Amino acid sequence: MTPVMWLVQTSDNEWSPGIGDPTFTGWLTVFCYFGAAYYCFRAWRRAQRLGPNAYKLQWAWGTLAVGMAALGVNKQLDLQSFFTVVARQHALDHGWYQDRRILQAWLVRGIVVAGLAAGVWVTWYMRKHLKHFAVAAAGAIFLGVFIVIRASSFHHVDAVLRSEAFGVRFNALFELSGIACVAWNARRFARKTLRQKRPEQ
Repeated sequence: MTPVMWLVQTSDNEWSPGIGDPTFTGWLTVFCYFGAAYYCFRAWRRAQRLGPNAYKLQWAWGTLAVGMAALGVNKQLDLQSFFTVVARQHALDHGWYQDRRILQAWLVRGIVVAGLAAGVWVTWYMRKHLKHFAVAAAGAIFLGVFIVIRASSFHHVDAVLRSEAFGVRFNALFELSGIACVAWNARRFARKTLRQKRPEQ
């Protein structure tokens, strides 16, 4: 029996195929992901009109369009919970579940460092296009770090994410904020009347 079938058929498992977050906020987040993907697609089309010198912008906006759409699908598939269950079962089977808090703490630190490193790399790689892409890049990196940390099921992080402000969980506020950064920057770039001077390579 494959690991997937074992998880689906085990009575006490914590993940099964289906809608992961059927709440209003969950569906709103899905809608926002696909809205951001749409604006990233439009930004990609705009970057294509700039010619080969703007290939970095084309690559960046195209990647974000696909990424936002994939995250929108995953929002309801909740695949990160599947991987969390797999990791937990692996820890139980190999006897290091009792040390999970230490490993989770190091994982969170590693994810934050990886996010900072990604920010430095994007800043360098897109240095001549940052005025067109900086906010979207920051939002995308924030989303990546946030989603992976959330999937780590670190107790203190979960406690913060489940707390609320104005009746909305911080979990949703953080996620929607990252999506908003991507969507706003993409929409602004797609709608902007570009001057004769095109972005440098």
